[in-house]
Amino acid sequence: MAPVRFILIAAAIACIGCTGQKGETPPVQEPSASAAVRQPLMFHWSEEFGREVVSPIGRTLPAQMSKPAGLDLPELPANRPLLFVRWPRVPKVNSSSWIVLAASRAGGPYDLLCTDTNFDGRLSDEMAIHSGAITPSSYVRYRAAETLAVWGPVKMAATAPADRSSARTGQPVSEPFHVMFTLEDRGPAAGQDRYWLNLQSCDWREGQVKIGQGTFVVTLRDFDVDGRFDDVTTEDSIGDYINMRPIANAQSVEEEGRFIGRFIEVEHQYYEFQVAPDGSWVSFRPAVRVPVGTIHVDKSVAGFSVFGPSGHFECHPVGGLAQVPVGRYRVRTYGLAATGSDGVGWTMWSWLPPAEKPFDVNAGHTVQSDLGGPLQLTIADRVRGGRRHHLMCHVLSAAGDPLVPLRQEQPRLPMLHIRNDDGSYDSRFPTSLESLRSSYGWDLQSIMWTEPTDRKGPFTATLETDAPFEFVSKPLVIKGNSGS
Repeated sequence: MAPVRFILIAAAIACIGCTGQKGETPPVQEPSASAAVRQPLMFHWSEEFGREVVSPIGRTLPAQMSKPAGLDLPELPANRPLLFVRWPRVPKVNSSSWIVLAASRAGGPYDLLCTDTNFDGRLSDEMAIHSGAITPSSYVRYRAAETLAVWGPVKMAATAPADRSSARTGQPVSEPFHVMFTLEDRGPAAGQDRYWLNLQSCDWREGQVKIGQGTFVVTLRDFDVDGRFDDVTTEDSIGDYINMRPIANAQSVEEEGRFIGRFIEVEHQYYEFQVAPDGSWVSFRPAVRVPVGTIHVDKSVAGFSVFGPSGHFECHPVGGLAQVPVGRYRVRTYGLAATGSDGVGWTMWSWLPPAEKPFDVNAGHTVQSDLGGPLQLTIADRVRGGRRHHLMCHVLSAAGDPLVPLRQEQPRLPMLHIRNDDGSYDSRFPTSLESLRSSYGWDLQSIMWTEPTDRKGPFTATLETDAPFEFVSKPLVIKGNSGS
């Protein structure tokens, strides 16, 4: 996968610790005559800065070996079975297309890519593109996959459909579209799901924008790689992304950003947000009488964020309650807070929790969230053969969301404790953090452990922590001497 973008843990902790009136509805202001002014943003792409700049996440698509019916191909070498990847909703043409991968030499890797760069719906007129450097990524290691090849940024042809026009001149614009492609191999055990192609946009829009009484540097990113900057989150897909940094300290402030939606909250004020399909302009209009609902969370939840078609909102509950505009949401992040006997504060933090399902917030009503509850300490074993064991350590929420334990001073992570029944073997191993793809933040690094030859099993492995939360520990029993 393309280079991973890291989220600052310190910023996450600082955000959770914020106080204020986030549990209340931001004040409503009447719009002024100039409130809906379209403010321009300039187009940029990676090569301007001589380095790779890609949108985090992007899209990951499965590859297949069966050729789609009716697909005309250019001449490609048959050194390995061709891989075919369906690209749903191809950029700018709003229809699907196919990407084909081939090997340039017998016994060699997949290093050729063919895609519809001119958006004419055909591949027969395309030239195969050779891959660039092959680089591993933390996310690939986490998924037990190997990065086989990287292509890009690949320049796609410029188009100018009717709905893409410049905010400044009113004339059609025709910037090219640039994509980074990364092929991953998840191993023979994955069967038909062995090969996956990751797509990430290398384009963005940026400019200085007036919002309320302040001026901000606004950056738009094409998160879902469809050539547009105006996609909102739906039930089936994640939309595009916006970063806003106050101009006074735009170089020093790092904001993770938010998914775009109908509303954006800036300095405790809701604004109606609009963006051109090509990202050439944005507008912020003070919202009037925004209908809101309430989310109720457990008292251990110090902060959380939700996103959906209505927008992306940071919530700092007051008395377990936080209000957001009505709509359908998913949980983006959340943190559980507690104070230890030594007076040091802890946070258990989760990014894009997979176990949390979408929910509706209705006007004047309260919805109960299941965030919180007893946490789980779990260990899974992926035996590498013989006495070697690959121990995957996890701290999970009651619902099964991965969590990372943090302290306000230094992260103090769980210890892996392994001992045998007769007490002749008793050792502890420190865990460490492993960075995953950007929006997932961190997980505990797996530990390679080899059974001692002079000690008898079985061995019992447990995770131990002094974090001041309620835990349910699930030990792992390793039979010993012949694997688990």
